[in-house]
Amino acid sequence: MERDMRHRPSVPPSGVRGIIRSIFCLFSLLSFCAKAQQESSYEEFKNLKGKVLSVEENYYTSLEHSRNRTYEKLYKTLDIFKRCLTFDELGRAWIFEEYDTPKHCLKKKVFLYDSLSRPIGYDELYDTGELNYRKRDNYWSAVYTYPQDDPDPKANIISALVYWGDLLNEHRTYTYDSTGLLIEENITHVEHDRDKVSSYGTCLSYTYNPQRQLTKVRWEATSSGDVLYTDIYRYDSQGRVIRKEHWWDNTSFIKYSYEYNEKGDLSIELKEEGDLLERPKVKSKEFFYYAYLYDTQDNWIKKIASTDSGIYLVTERIIKYNEEWIVKSEKHHSIIHFLLFTFYLNYGLRTHHHLR
Repeated sequence: MERDMRHRPSVPPSGVRGIIRSIFCLFSLLSFCAKAQQESSYEEFKNLKGKVLSVEENYYTSLEHSRNRTYEKLYKTLDIFKRCLTFDELGRAWIFEEYDTPKHCLKKKVFLYDSLSRPIGYDELYDTGELNYRKRDNYWSAVYTYPQDDPDPKANIISALVYWGDLLNEHRTYTYDSTGLLIEENITHVEHDRDKVSSYGTCLSYTYNPQRQLTKVRWEATSSGDVLYTDIYRYDSQGRVIRKEHWWDNTSFIKYSYEYNEKGDLSIELKEEGDLLERPKVKSKEFFYYAYLYDTQDNWIKKIASTDSGIYLVTERIIKYNEEWIVKSEKHHSIIHFLLFTFYLNYGLRTHHHLR
């Protein structure tokens, strides 16, 4: 039985200035409605606590496989078996890898930065063990542009060029409001068919609430104005996404509802698919449940995903920290615990005696 392999949802940007998030916006929005997918990118790794050097995720389709560190003999159930993200000495995302078998790296992406620590692009190589480095079919790259002569490390990207090998694949331009929120993204898609080159445009518009949280994304065809899809987001008082809707033609939809545990990780997910023009309007409804095991830094290192039919995915993480930071962190917590204990001895016991 085919399972929905997605993990927790990526929270949409409340202030979109990071180009990494901007560039992946289209792909993450497309993966929003994709079925039988795992976590679509490294976005979830951004929520890691502490000074992390690297994180590796391994995926298993049962607890038995997880316990024995074994994979299925036929690599068909999962598209991706392992993901790794390495950070540089400044804590920036550096190298992201995906493996489609336990040992074969399907994709390797290297993130690039300028002297102001601003992202300036990436190099992405598919099927790294089998094909030549710059072969067009497996090599992608991007170049980001900032306002000319702007030394601000937090400056917004104004355009991006995405290449497929040495051929231009996309040209993106970004428009922001007076507060720096991304409000429009225009994309020129370039198609190459032998000696012929053609292009077409699409436009993404973004709407926010007073809390600067993204509430709507609208994707239109530039020439016709036809709406390709609309995404809608709703949040709780803590700024977490609790409702996400994806609409085609204002009738067909996929809706997600989310609940979180005490640590802020997704615990229950409801997925509904349907069409307003059909009866019943909701064609399918399915619950997904997530349980976690955490390390001493409050990062989860094991996640068990299940439906009413049982467990379908076990994710295990190997997180490497900066050892010097861990020592300082443990000393910090020890000092806090000592102060709290001292406060209790000097004040709590007297209060307790007085109440008696």
